[in-house]
Amino acid sequence: MVHRHVHVNLSIEDDNIGLTPQFTAPSLCKILRTAQGCREASFWCRQWLTNKIMPAVDFISHAAWEADLTPDQAYRRLIEGICGDQAVEPLLKAFHLAERLTAYNDVHGAGHSFLVPSILSRFWDNHHKCRVSDEMLAARPMYRQFIEQLETARAVSVPQGQAFIDQFIGQTRFSDHWITAKQKLSLAAQAYEEAEQARTTGEINRMDQQLQTTLALLDEAIEASETALAAWAEVVRDRADLGALAALNYFGHRYLLAIRHQQYLRVNCWSSDAGKIDGSP
Repeated sequence: MVHRHVHVNLSIEDDNIGLTPQFTAPSLCKILRTAQGCREASFWCRQWLTNKIMPAVDFISHAAWEADLTPDQAYRRLIEGICGDQAVEPLLKAFHLAERLTAYNDVHGAGHSFLVPSILSRFWDNHHKCRVSDEMLAARPMYRQFIEQLETARAVSVPQGQAFIDQFIGQTRFSDHWITAKQKLSLAAQAYEEAEQARTTGEINRMDQQLQTTLALLDEAIEASETALAAWAEVVRDRADLGALAALNYFGHRYLLAIRHQQYLRVNCWSSDAGKIDGSP
């Protein structure tokens, strides 16, 4: 019998979901145990960021040598070593919430923050197909619950472990507000489309109303984007974080500012009452 070597490639995070925290240790555990059962002796990994996947990486780095290690056992050792005994139980509860959120995003969260040039533009250019789903909107309370539990753990962490928890708080706040930015941009695109339809049919008052709505929604999208990026920027830990933020700013936030200014100029051109229009940023 010929034994064929198989390369086991572990995806520690899903790029299609994006830059939101992903806790994949339970799935990685199943893959590792299956690979071990097939007598595979090695594996390699792929990932995009570094610090937000530490719990999963810590698990697989030890599970490669400890055949019976569970994710919870690895979590406990990691938390105790960084944050102290008192933080173990509350942070373990937070990690379990994150695991459930990760599983939810695996089904409903594709495209949350997939880092491509069209990360936001598709919600303006093709809003009929790229609207933010009700299921993705439903993830926001889950993000907030995760943050609350992280803050509970932070309150009992030793001082040197607080930064470890802060990184997850900041990145999760980013995830929450980024959904809002996408939602507001999509709604702005719908309002602008309705304004164009009203212009075509000569309904000047309705056109004015929808143009004003477009600008207001774009302002809300910009505010949500600023809040999201600032939340992450406050907890930057390495160059991978900086690179992600630079790309989000270039392909995302600056795009919002450009679209807002473009719409401001169009409103000045078409509105029957330009005095109602807020100033350009």
